[in-house]
Amino acid sequence: MLFIVLSLGLSICVSWSIGAISATALVYAPCNNNGMSLDDTYEWESFTLSARDGGRFRGYFIHGTNGATVIFPPNFTAGRNSRLFEALPFVDAGYNVVVYESRRCANMGPLSLGYEEVSEVADVLDYLALRGDVDMAHIGVHGFSSAGATAIMAAAQYPQIKAVVAVGNYADMNAILDADVEGVRHFFYMLYQHGFRFTYQLWVGNSLDTLKPIEVIDQIYPRPILLIYGSEEPGALTSEALMMRADENATLWILEGEGHGSYRRRTDYSQRTIAFFDQHLLDTLR
Repeated sequence: MLFIVLSLGLSICVSWSIGAISATALVYAPCNNNGMSLDDTYEWESFTLSARDGGRFRGYFIHGTNGATVIFPPNFTAGRNSRLFEALPFVDAGYNVVVYESRRCANMGPLSLGYEEVSEVADVLDYLALRGDVDMAHIGVHGFSSAGATAIMAAAQYPQIKAVVAVGNYADMNAILDADVEGVRHFFYMLYQHGFRFTYQLWVGNSLDTLKPIEVIDQIYPRPILLIYGSEEPGALTSEALMMRADENATLWILEGEGHGSYRRRTDYSQRTIAFFDQHLLDTLR
């Protein structure tokens, strides 16, 4: 009997602890600045901004020619070079581009996985407004994964953002955690969930309830939104719900057979996202 009680107690502790460790590993994941480097092919500037949430972060402003600007927030632990492969085709198409590093690369504490990072988008908007060569009437944002959630939540809060591309993002982080587990496993998974939620809030200072772009996407209306998912990635399951909440200003593109982010180097991916911003940011400039 004692063995059974001890085994049950150990299982409870282990289940909760695994949830806590999982949350810690996510929000304190190390910086990943793998990516191409900028050279003299492009006209660019390095910048460092003071963050309103404390600390400083670095980025690049890459000059274009058409008068519009697209912001590329960092996904997860990305560095300022990590999204250049996605961003530089926009420069080739004439856009100014802003890329910058994640909180982990800037030593700004834990990630929030999307919500708190809206603050850095606001910092970048302030930076662009102070430049004399940026037309603030033609600003777009392009986010992938957690940065897709950031892009939606930032656009809902800041009307300076005139068009949004959100790629492979979650609609509701709580819904992802609330997996359908039956039987005895359900009890232990509930402990895992509690450990994850408790530890996330302990480190970040906010609950997972803040990670719900689906609750604010309707506030972007009537500004246009392009949602992109691979058919095999988890976010595709909630893409229709995002579309319904966003209303008629949103377009959904599902890439068949593709997983999370596996489509980002496809030529048609660059072409379609650039064409979206051409339609919605450049029309009034022509």
